[in-house]
Amino acid sequence: EEIELLVGDAYFQKNDFKSTDVAVGVGLGYKGLSGFGVDARYNLGLTNINNMGSANIKNNVLQVGVQLQFGR
Repeated sequence: EEIELLVGDAYFQKNDFKSTDVAVGVGLGYKGLSGFGVDARYNLGLTNINNMGSANIKNNVLQVGVQLQFGR
């Protein structure tokens, strides 16, 4: 079984990318007394994940979340 990703007119396969990645993450979060909270994180990729060609491709991810804690 192969996994393919279509981006524009180009297909990418699983072996086009390295299986490991190194990143630095930073984030902030807040949880109020009601148990409701929000958080945001940013992961900055440090390594080139490209296995094909000379393009330098790095993962950069922005995550935003909400949370609700029940009980204590």
